[in-house]
Amino acid sequence: MFGVLAGVKSISAVCATFAARFLPTASTFQVTALSLFVGLVYMRIFLKERLHDEEDNYDGGGDERMLAEPILENAPTRTHVFNNKYSSLKDMVALMKNSTILVQALAVTFFVTFSQSGMESAFMYFLKARFGFKKNDFAQLSLLIWIIGSISQLFLLRILVSAIGERRVLSTGLLMDFFNAAILSVSWSPWVPYAATALLPGVMFVMPSIYGIASRQVGSAEQGKVQGCIYVVKSFAEVVAPFVYSPLTALFLSDNAPFYFPGFSLLCNAFCLMIGFLLSLLIKDVPRGGRTLPGTGSQAPYCS
Repeated sequence: MFGVLAGVKSISAVCATFAARFLPTASTFQVTALSLFVGLVYMRIFLKERLHDEEDNYDGGGDERMLAEPILENAPTRTHVFNNKYSSLKDMVALMKNSTILVQALAVTFFVTFSQSGMESAFMYFLKARFGFKKNDFAQLSLLIWIIGSISQLFLLRILVSAIGERRVLSTGLLMDFFNAAILSVSWSPWVPYAATALLPGVMFVMPSIYGIASRQVGSAEQGKVQGCIYVVKSFAEVVAPFVYSPLTALFLSDNAPFYFPGFSLLCNAFCLMIGFLLSLLIKDVPRGGRTLPGTGSQAPYCS
């Protein structure tokens, strides 16, 4: 499911890249604002979300009841891990205390997001300063990246997860992401970034695999809290990364660099990904179901 959602997001990025490629710069922001407005109107009119607890004796339609089901097949049924009086921060702490695997997934999320956000803030700056890339060059490269990403997430990810499991897919994707960043850091010609896209399928597997691993740690009632934990870690990493990588990239592309290595910031990205890869090896294979709690008929998440 997370792979499908990520694939749809990649397809939207392909459409956005097409628009950026052919629209004037001034019109790009207007089209962006219009797209956001259309999305808001669509969500307000068509999106239905009616989640009711079992004790409410709600008997809505099948489509509405589906929203209360677990996101993943064979996910553990809902368990009352949280007390309603807890704050969001206490919810997060309680959730992490109940699952070592979730803590490990959050640690991997931080290093992955820190690296990817750093790549976003440094990579285009590096290509422009090193090889003179312009708007059309960036659009062509981005288009290639998102096309490969959408195909990988929509078609390849589900096959690989079924064959080898999410944890192995995550580790494989992180290793490929490491090699991708390492190769880009020593780019010696404008064609190298295009050739490095051969490693992108693995890169696109990382975050959907993390979402899947984390989702399996709790029941359906706590899915929102788990995804909230992930987005808190992602947001923190996204805020911190530009403060580190932007000045680092500027320093090594300037004449005042301590040594000649224009892609040093990209190599630092690769080191962060290697840390994430090593942490992913510590995650136990995620079970397909939950364990039954003594004295109850419900299932609790597997926790290591």
